Amino acid sequence: PTQKSDNNFANQIANSGAVSAAAVATAAVNAAVSMKSLTAPSVEKSYISLDSSNTAIDDEGLPLVYDKDVIETYWRKERGALNQRWSYFVGKAVPFLTKMVTLFISEGEINERHVPGLSKQARMDLQDLGATFIKLGQMMSVRPDILPQ
Repeated sequence: PTQKSDNNFANQIANSGAVSAAAVATAAVNAAVSMKSLTAPSVEKSYISLDSSNTAIDDEGLPLVYDKDVIETYWRKERGALNQRWSYFVGKAVPFLTKMVTLFISEGEINERHVPGLSKQARMDLQDLGATFIKLGQMMSVRPDILPQ
């Protein structure tokens, strides 16, 4: 009995190191997102049709015809929106991943009895995050190498 409990405790210590590393990585990515300046792609090697005579801008401040400078100006103005979106993503992802890691550490695996609840939570989080994440979830759902049956 002592040998088994020692191994279990050692595994928990080792796994908690992975959780700490994940928390540090999340903080580092968060800091990088906050500091990153966005730049629009150059059209020098592009097939985008450019009409320099059309300088119209929509209600949001985006050009109706691709204009690198106008797009970068828009992104600078909307800087807080990117940080808010990232924070919202982290707010959904970290609790979900923490729950999975906690289950793994406490039980040594993610038991089948937890799968329905985790699946429901993943679906709700992806829906809350929006269309891009819904599509990501759809793509992952048909990949048994990513999400086993």
